[in-house]
Amino acid sequence: MNRRFCPTLLLLLALTPAAQAQTPVERLNRALTDEVVIPAYGRFAEGAQALAGAVGDFCAAPTADRLTTARAAFAGAMGGWQEVQPFVFGPARATGTAAVIELFPDPRGAIGRQLGNTLSEMDRALVAPGGLAGRSVALTGFPALERILYDGATLPLAARTPETDYACALAAAIARNLGGIALTLLDDWRRPGGWRETMLTAAGGNEAYYDAEEAAKDLLKSLHAALDLAIAAKLEEPLGETVEKARPKRLESWRSELSLANIRANLATARALYAADGGFADLLAAKGGSAALDQAIAQRFERIFALLDGIGMPLEAAITEPEPRESVLELLAELQALRRTVRNELAPALGLVIGFNATDGD
Repeated sequence: MNRRFCPTLLLLLALTPAAQAQTPVERLNRALTDEVVIPAYGRFAEGAQALAGAVGDFCAAPTADRLTTARAAFAGAMGGWQEVQPFVFGPARATGTAAVIELFPDPRGAIGRQLGNTLSEMDRALVAPGGLAGRSVALTGFPALERILYDGATLPLAARTPETDYACALAAAIARNLGGIALTLLDDWRRPGGWRETMLTAAGGNEAYYDAEEAAKDLLKSLHAALDLAIAAKLEEPLGETVEKARPKRLESWRSELSLANIRANLATARALYAADGGFADLLAAKGGSAALDQAIAQRFERIFALLDGIGMPLEAAITEPEPRESVLELLAELQALRRTVRNELAPALGLVIGFNATDGD
């Protein structure tokens, strides 16, 4: 058998992605895109589809059991969203879709005001297929849906009225809207020419990134953003300075008592970006970084999740009672310390710059 390869074939083999030597940063971009980012968007899409089905089933035949199922589906879909919420790049951020999915925080009370007006006016166009497209973000996402599902007065359980039927129809429309958005985002990542390809071709330069390091920087910024979200918007603001000044109604998802679960999901993404195979811990090692730094970050994550487990009650209650509040404050301190370590030690060791933003206060 003639085992010689022609020069053209050798050239083609050399140019295939599998044959090209990848830098540690390129390997990180591929690993985290395929093992963390896209699976998280997949879980969000799956949860949002389940939510649309459960709310639709409840509105078709309202029962207490179906409401329980719809609320459980809400928790599942919200958990999926919280996993992808920290990502500072990709289609959700490029298109402004993140605010459509969840307007948070809402310091001006736009959601309550606009939802109240909508439920009073009962505009049928809003609940028609596609009726929420282009509408105010106060009406299109999880917070508005949460208000309807967790305010029994608006739901057709005890007695069906035009008002309660409309509220349920709006809830179903919001759930369908979220389901459609989640599927679109997943497709925007996976399709040919989508964001997965953008991340994996960053080394050669593309419309989003000058090089692989820029793409890796967005992944590291997302780890940092998960910590920022938990610290500034989800803990510091509701905690207030004292027990007496606590503001539990400024917690995210306080009506459904999902505030603590939301923080856990954000931080699970942060930990995955660091500890997943091919993640930032591996990049740190590949760059000859400090083993002590890696150990310090890993131990900090362990303490944070142990504190989350130990709170043992809804965050809405914990921040207003002295003893559990101390655990929440300890959690906050650990998160602040980890954020400093990521920004001041990990980023320089990796040769990546995070920069500062409005929530950096420590």
